[in-house]
Amino acid sequence: MGSLNHPNVVAVFDAGEENGCPYLVTELLEGETLAERLRKGAFAPAAAVEAALGIGRALEAAHAVGVVHRDLKPANVFLTMDGRIKVLDFGLAKWTKAEAVSRESTMPGTLLGTPGYMSPEQARGEAADARLDLFSVGALLYEMLCGSAPFRRSSPVEDLHAILHEDPPPLDASHRGIPRNVETVVRCCLAKKRDDRFQSAREAVEALAPAAGASSEAQADRASKNVEGSVPLPLFAELNRRRVFRALVVRGIVAFAVLQIIEPVMHGLHWPDAVLSYVVVALAVGFPVVVGLAWVFDVKAGHIERTAPAQPIRARLLLVLVGIGLLAAAPGLFYYFVLRSPQPAPAREQLDSIAVVPFVNMSSDKENEYFSDGVTEELINALANIPGLRVASRTSVFAVKGKGLDARQIGEKLGVKALLEGSVRREGNALRVTAQLINIADDVHLWSQSYDRELKSIFAVEDEIARSIAQALRRRVAGGESAALVKPATSSQDAHDLYLRGQYFKERRTPDSLRKATAYFEQAIEKDPDYALAYVGLADSASLRELHDDAAPASAVLPKAKQAVTHALELDPGLAEAHVTLGIIAGMDYDWAAAERAERRAIELRPECAEAHHWLALTLAFTGRLREARSEAEQAVRLDPASLIRNSVVGLVATTRCAWSSSWSFRLRRAVSSGSRSAKRSAGTRCSRKLAPNGTAVDQGQSDLRFHALGPWIQIALEMPPLRVATRTR
Repeated sequence: MGSLNHPNVVAVFDAGEENGCPYLVTELLEGETLAERLRKGAFAPAAAVEAALGIGRALEAAHAVGVVHRDLKPANVFLTMDGRIKVLDFGLAKWTKAEAVSRESTMPGTLLGTPGYMSPEQARGEAADARLDLFSVGALLYEMLCGSAPFRRSSPVEDLHAILHEDPPPLDASHRGIPRNVETVVRCCLAKKRDDRFQSAREAVEALAPAAGASSEAQADRASKNVEGSVPLPLFAELNRRRVFRALVVRGIVAFAVLQIIEPVMHGLHWPDAVLSYVVVALAVGFPVVVGLAWVFDVKAGHIERTAPAQPIRARLLLVLVGIGLLAAAPGLFYYFVLRSPQPAPAREQLDSIAVVPFVNMSSDKENEYFSDGVTEELINALANIPGLRVASRTSVFAVKGKGLDARQIGEKLGVKALLEGSVRREGNALRVTAQLINIADDVHLWSQSYDRELKSIFAVEDEIARSIAQALRRRVAGGESAALVKPATSSQDAHDLYLRGQYFKERRTPDSLRKATAYFEQAIEKDPDYALAYVGLADSASLRELHDDAAPASAVLPKAKQAVTHALELDPGLAEAHVTLGIIAGMDYDWAAAERAERRAIELRPECAEAHHWLALTLAFTGRLREARSEAEQAVRLDPASLIRNSVVGLVATTRCAWSSSWSFRLRRAVSSGSRSAKRSAGTRCSRKLAPNGTAVDQGQSDLRFHALGPWIQIALEMPPLRVATRTR
């Protein structure tokens, strides 16, 4: 039997004897015998024909090598899980012990076979040939079609008598829609005389093939390709055989796991809720795909194999498979789109305020700190262009520089909910900027990025960072997505570098640093005469020298400051910084109407500019419009709550409201309006003594809050030392 190799014959790998007991090593089969299957009822005609074809092909192969089975019966035919037919026990007797004769056991002696399935010549003990197996095939096909054996009686002897002398009941009596040619094949196989039967298994297969919907040529081609005969099973059994249900269960588990992962990731990346809906639909569409793949393929021994085609895939079957997949996906779709209430993103406070912590200078040259500070300031200005986002002022953020505070402490001190921190490394013409956005509430990094560019691309880098922050905070950019948050203020790299140096020294507010700042701004203007921000910087440094440099009288610096800021506005009328500076200079020159116009124009251009609200509050307070001044002062504090300067203006308005009608304040107002320098000095001195503790004069180093609040106006009144305010007001 080892030489008989056919897909419909059980494979025998080895034979031997162990301790006097013979054994065979065969392939492992999973499924059930035909006898077990018949206990569940008759086959559908097409399934019965397909099974008979498999048995016939096995016999054709056996007869070709001279082997006659002689004991075909339901117990010796096996139906595998994947629908293949396997013929077992080729002419082998059981030698372990004598068995009682029954219709299901092989009879010893001259009668070799099983009563009910053996041919008449076997029953008579005559010499037999291959045609006796065809009689058994007819009996098996008859039983599969009708559900009962054709010659089964009450005893084995009666079975043999029926085989020799009786005809089985006609197949058409069963009314099961059995094709006529199938009935003809069964009748031919069950002929009492062997000469009246098919003369070979091949003839029987070719006669039966049309009933299975295939020509004899197609069947011969199928046999030449070693395609096994298989039995079409009921749909549920076929789905189970092809492990479709198992594939659906695995698919469901995978889909559930994907949703558990994608939902928090989606919220963490601030993707729109529609993304989750798309993912759910995509996972649902995958179910019919999985059903189709499971129907066609199977995984065996660690590799993918094509499942034996027990049933060809036709349009109707394809629709059924798609329907099964959609039916499996339906509960999930129904739950998500009907029952499930929309899940909001993880509870997280709206991030509507941010502070740009001074970027760390990572350059080898520590003198490049001016550059990292400049990048910080330009990012502050860029983020201020995002509507609805409050940005901590430069004064506030630079106050925490070098203090060693962590993110939560900085957030509490500055009153913001997010921090932008980073570093700048400048080596020659190479630039590396690293930035990261932190949610202060949970210390989570919402976004981070590194940029390696040339120095000339600094404006583009700053714009990319600002846009990334806007996207991370889910903020819309004013003017649309195409609008630039950072507009290159100059095309000259050298002019920009000189401007940043000037800004760096201007913020130190010492006489020497202000002189250096003025020089750098003038050099920047020489490099680019159309650099509007450089003119604003020049005007700022000039006006600050009037306050902080004894060697710079107002008559010398204020005209120069006014000229510079006026030219800046000629270059860029929409520059909010220039209007703020113009308002400050006008106030220092006692032109309150011009100061108010300039400050209101700055607010119109940039509503979130705390400095503009700050100076407008001071202008309104000094002109006696205290209610309006209080409103502007409070708005400045709302925009920059951590700034001592902004809060001091609120105190100034309150103090002025209480003291405005007092005799010393009246004298101060009259002195200021008189234009007399000596009158201003005298009134200012009396005012400072009135405010200072114990009636003592206020020196430059004092920082009493009451004096700090009124100091700017005392300074305006006096215009000259010794009444200088140590604490900066800008």
